[in-house]
Amino acid sequence: MEREVALAFREDLAKGFLLVGFRRVWYPQGEEVEESLKRWFRKQVEDDVGIIFLSSSFYKMLYNEIRRVEMEGRAYPVVVSVPEEVGEEDPIDRIIKRAIGIELKK
Repeated sequence: MEREVALAFREDLAKGFLLVGFRRVWYPQGEEVEESLKRWFRKQVEDDVGIIFLSSSFYKMLYNEIRRVEMEGRAYPVVVSVPEEVGEEDPIDRIIKRAIGIELKK
């Protein structure tokens, strides 16, 4: 079974992803950014998408939602935080730890 990719970024990046063919793309529109983002995220989980890429600021907004999904023991979606600024922590270590159950040391 093929799984889709979903993305949530600021408007300029999101529209670029839409232009290259991604269909499940979210960006802020209007006042209720956090509630709108949470509704979108829940829909992606419900639709069983394979991977969700989030800007680091959106990842922080959804942290409790993401933890809830992880605690359910679901294999999907894999949620990846994409750093917005130079020097932000790379989330790949956390994803590897979740996937294989051990922490890799550098």
